[in-house]
Amino acid sequence: MEDFDSSVGWKVAQTLFGVKTSYRPDDTSGILWIKLEGDLENTPLFEQLAVVRETDLFSAWVPFCSQSRLLQRIGLAEVVTWFNLAPPFLQRDAVIHAYACDCTW
Repeated sequence: MEDFDSSVGWKVAQTLFGVKTSYRPDDTSGILWIKLEGDLENTPLFEQLAVVRETDLFSAWVPFCSQSRLLQRIGLAEVVTWFNLAPPFLQRDAVIHAYACDCTW
């Protein structure tokens, strides 16, 4: 997690709709790491938490998500999930480590 908290080595690809997308290639493994950061304003905390806790249901409502599985529930608001995106002519899968925190105080 320390790697994701730091900006060292990350290249900003774009910022759109308040979400900053950065990437970092791992030359030894060939993995391309992607990080999305953004602030959610005027969104109730419980609704945000529901999205984090139910990532295994992405295949039921995320466009082009054909499969999703919960890999590990680390805590009440922290999960590791695998999902597969299959838009026409392209198929990608990813593992996400998602967590929620209330930073209002």
